Amino acid sequence: MKRTLLAVYAAASLVHAGEADLKKFFANFTEAFAATDHKAMLAAEMVHFPLKLKGTLDDSPDAKISAKQFALVLEKIASQPSGMNARNFNETEKDYVTSHAKAGKLPEEAGNGTVRSGNLVFGKKAGKWKLVQVYVSDELIAELKKAGK
Repeated sequence: MKRTLLAVYAAASLVHAGEADLKKFFANFTEAFAATDHKAMLAAEMVHFPLKLKGTLDDSPDAKISAKQFALVLEKIASQPSGMNARNFNETEKDYVTSHAKAGKLPEEAGNGTVRSGNLVFGKKAGKWKLVQVYVSDELIAELKKAGK
């Protein structure tokens, strides 16, 4: 019985510690994202590169971008419509993420060890939470592919 209680307590402690890591990361990420401060995001290693950009549908094109390209598209990502608020179609990704962070809401489980807030997907890389994927418009992906040629 003692061992069972200790195992349950240890598991609960790990979950709480993991949630604390995510909470701290998300607060720092949200602050930098709201300011579209790519330098702070890069310095704190908040983004995994190459960062995957995924289109709006399962069969939409996708792209992978470097840290240099991220600096050029961060403002576009932050200002894209979130699509998450049926009452406010003008809500941006930055608005959505910021409002959730202010309300104390953490990104939600998204499967495969990832969590998601709006169109932003986070995962652990080398033991640290990082932005690993962003859902964006097909037009942005086409623009990036055209510029890359």
